[in-house]
Amino acid sequence: MASLSLLPSPSSSSSSSLSSLHHTTPSSSRLTLRTPSLNLRTRTKISSIKAQSTPVLTQDDLKKLAADKAVEYVKSGMVLGLGTGSTAAFVVAKLGELLKTGELKDIIGVPTSKRTEEQARSLNIPLSVLDDHPHIDLAIDGADEVDPLLNLVKGRGGALLREKMVEAASDEFVVVADDTKLVDGLGGSKLAMPVEVVQFCWKYNLVRLQEMFKDEGVEAKLRAGEDGKPYVTDNFNYIVDLYFENPIKDGYAAGKEISGLEGVVEHGLFLDMATAVIIAGKTGVEVKSNENMGNSSSLKPKCLYCSTDNLAIVSSLVMIAGAKVLWDRYLLLLQDTYASVKLKFLAKPCVVGGKLSKIDSVISRLLIINEQIWSENMKRSLELIV
Repeated sequence: MASLSLLPSPSSSSSSSLSSLHHTTPSSSRLTLRTPSLNLRTRTKISSIKAQSTPVLTQDDLKKLAADKAVEYVKSGMVLGLGTGSTAAFVVAKLGELLKTGELKDIIGVPTSKRTEEQARSLNIPLSVLDDHPHIDLAIDGADEVDPLLNLVKGRGGALLREKMVEAASDEFVVVADDTKLVDGLGGSKLAMPVEVVQFCWKYNLVRLQEMFKDEGVEAKLRAGEDGKPYVTDNFNYIVDLYFENPIKDGYAAGKEISGLEGVVEHGLFLDMATAVIIAGKTGVEVKSNENMGNSSSLKPKCLYCSTDNLAIVSSLVMIAGAKVLWDRYLLLLQDTYASVKLKFLAKPCVVGGKLSKIDSVISRLLIINEQIWSENMKRSLELIV
């Protein structure tokens, strides 16, 4: 896993290029969700920024606090991914205000939905698309759920496909939310986890999704619009909403299995994508930065052994492993030499007496201790990386 760099504060003169993983490979076998036995993810660093206390803060007030904090990361000349939803709308409104006053200049927005596009145009925010700007400096969006590792559920606004495309193309992805979005595990709010599917045989996939997560007590429903007809996304697809009785045990396995279904366009699990999450609560604004995000423009899993901090440890492991090979060869040579000498002395028991049995015992103990020492050293070195 790569060396983990935090999203710089708005005042920092340095910049970092951060990206995330969202592509998964189909799995041919049925999903068995298990709690992973080994979690190689590093801890999330949390820093708190206390806001001025307010007698009563509504949910909209909290969203605006988080949005205002996120906009501090925006610099003139940036290409920005503009999210969708009630919280993202506060971000877009703030950007329009700063452009109007001249505090920001030369901003280009890449909207993640038609309604965000309409709002941005009404505020005279210059817009573009991924085709013309495939490299995005910063994306800001809301989230429906945020777990302790900053994995997300998104898409209750129906824009999950475009959101994931834009945010995956961004160097940094900052999430804004109020504290009601925090969950212990994805699906833990018992609200919708959306899956975008093609209209063709949508019920076929609805049944398969329900069967896939039957151990989590899931209920799958086709999303309906205000007119009672099936909700149609900006990409002319349907959405199947999954309602979990119990949180998803393994989001990565779930994402792979969902993506493997023919006819599934995208799912609302945004895993390893958030650079930082800004959460507004009654006592202020809290910024959580995920330390497992490295500097990379590729959407590949971060390599555990490629970081600056871990390279030294890995190099030591390689040296230890090499030394062990040499030591093992030495012990084998010692055994072979002793065996040949032993044969000669066995012909003269009066000379050797009971010493051969003692030597046998010493060599056996040496071999056992040797394995214990090397195993313990390797184990401790690996624990340093994890």
